[in-house]
Amino acid sequence: RFLDASYRKGIVRARSVAKQETISIFCQLRVQRCGTIQQCTKTQLKMNVAPAQTLWCTAILLTVFLPSHVFVKAEPTVGANVAAVNIVAGRFSDFDKHRLEGYKFIHMETNTTWELEEDGKKQLLLPVGSNVTLLFPTQDIYHEMQSATSTVPQEGLTSRTSQIVLQVPMKITYDAIYEVSPGKKDSSKCSVVVTVCNVNKTINDKPQGLLGAKAFVHPPLETSTFYFGTWFDNSTDPFPNNLNSSSWDGGVLFLNLPTNKDYVISATYPGLNFTTTTVRCITPGSFINGAPNQGPRAYQPTRASQLGTQA
Repeated sequence: RFLDASYRKGIVRARSVAKQETISIFCQLRVQRCGTIQQCTKTQLKMNVAPAQTLWCTAILLTVFLPSHVFVKAEPTVGANVAAVNIVAGRFSDFDKHRLEGYKFIHMETNTTWELEEDGKKQLLLPVGSNVTLLFPTQDIYHEMQSATSTVPQEGLTSRTSQIVLQVPMKITYDAIYEVSPGKKDSSKCSVVVTVCNVNKTINDKPQGLLGAKAFVHPPLETSTFYFGTWFDNSTDPFPNNLNSSSWDGGVLFLNLPTNKDYVISATYPGLNFTTTTVRCITPGSFINGAPNQGPRAYQPTRASQLGTQA
């Protein structure tokens, strides 16, 4: 009786609420799978109870007796500025053949769990300027994996070269990488893999990498750096080698980074500029994969930037 019919398409359902229980809480509204707030329907919204200090739309539920559910007006906070973020997940090897539809992932900044939909994809609407770090927890045959950390720009992260890719290793693949890679893994620290991508290359390209690029971690550390090689078909070769720069695979492993720090991965190659990759080493033993798009990406310097460098 509190809401008229005009709000019906903008409401969300809070489930598993005990009957006759009085509540007065803050709830966090998360908008997913829609281009703009105005286009959202109740099937495109999900509500998660969250502390009042968390980001995104916040609404106060009226203190009422609930028979089996409660409806909340699904309008964002006035002035909210959000953008779409596309996520696609697949197996570390044969990414396109093994998409992870139906698996869960967690948005670490808000500790909210989402489910990957058809073809291993998901779209979220997140505040512009907010950080996005995703965690794929251990599930089935797959090992836990954390993404690099991205910041949501005004235009969102939806293009083939900007969407967030979760390239998840099977447990057997994860074990094999550390079995054959040089150096000994320290379970109290983080391990980070990035792909140094060539110009306009994505997870769907083979090869993806840039032959001869060098990658660096900042702040500088006494850590083992290992460049993955390639097999004859340009697939990843994790076995020991004498490489001191990237192969066509583009993969680089930084072993044993201390926790409770943020790191920036950069790359260099003559005549090209690169984006940088931010990784957050939070949990001891965590495996962080800055997959293509999130790893350092090569791009051609503009004439203006060249002039600025010369000046």
